[in-house]
Amino acid sequence: MFFLDQAVEEQNEQTPENLHNVNNQLGKPVQIRKIQKELQDPEDYYYLKQYENKAGTIVEYGTSESGIGIYRVQFDRANDGYFYREDFDIVD
Repeated sequence: MFFLDQAVEEQNEQTPENLHNVNNQLGKPVQIRKIQKELQDPEDYYYLKQYENKAGTIVEYGTSESGIGIYRVQFDRANDGYFYREDFDIVD
């Protein structure tokens, strides 16, 4: 149920090979991207703004009702956020 490879995500398929790619990415550090207000609806903007430029770790992957991948990123023990792949960069 996990995949992270950006090319795989664009295809939006969950094949065994794609799931293997995500398993290799779990636990990777990420940086939430700078939020572009003009590209977001107000609800998304204000949610994402609280995490802008913060560093965290990918701890889980799931899919929304529409089938889009959603990533749970942990910032500290008591603070997690949920993001689409385009909302963050993987930091090596």
